[in-house]
Amino acid sequence: MTKRSRTGQAITEAAIAFMAFALILFGTIDFGRSYFRCQALQNAVIEGTAYASKHGGVSTPLMAPANQQALIDYVKNNAWGLDKTNINFTVTPSWCLSDPLTGMPVSPCTTDPTASPGNFVSINASYPMQLTGFIQQYFGGSGCNRAVNCTATSTMRIVGQ
Repeated sequence: MTKRSRTGQAITEAAIAFMAFALILFGTIDFGRSYFRCQALQNAVIEGTAYASKHGGVSTPLMAPANQQALIDYVKNNAWGLDKTNINFTVTPSWCLSDPLTGMPVSPCTTDPTASPGNFVSINASYPMQLTGFIQQYFGGSGCNRAVNCTATSTMRIVGQ
C-alpha cells in the first residue's frame, strides 16, 4: 500500500467520523432546544392555571376576573423563549364544576368563566417547533415543514377571590 492511498483512506475515514459526530452534536442541540421549549410551555401553563385559580371567574373590588382572553395573554406572556406571535400557538382555558361526592372535575368543561371557589380551571396549550435543517433533513420525514408539536395541560381548583 502506498503512502498516497493511505492518505486517501484517512481522509475518507475522517469524513465519515465527522458526519457521525455532527449528527450526534446537532441532534443533541435540537433535542435540548425542544426540551427547553416544552418546559417553558409547561411552566407558562402552570402559571396561568395558578393565576386563574387565585382570581377565579368573578370580579371583585380588588382584582379583575380571570376571563378567557386574560388567561390566554397571561400564558403567552409567561412563555419565556417561545415565539408569542406564532399563529399556531394555542391556549385553551376551560372551567369545570366539581363533583360533590369525589371532589374531582366533572365533564364537560365550559369556556364560560363563571366558576366559583371549589370548582376547577384547566388550561391546554400547544406550540409547534421546527426541527433544525440538518436533523430535519435526515429524520424529519416527508415535507420540509414538519413540526414537532409540544403540548401542556394543567388543572387546579379555584381557591377564591
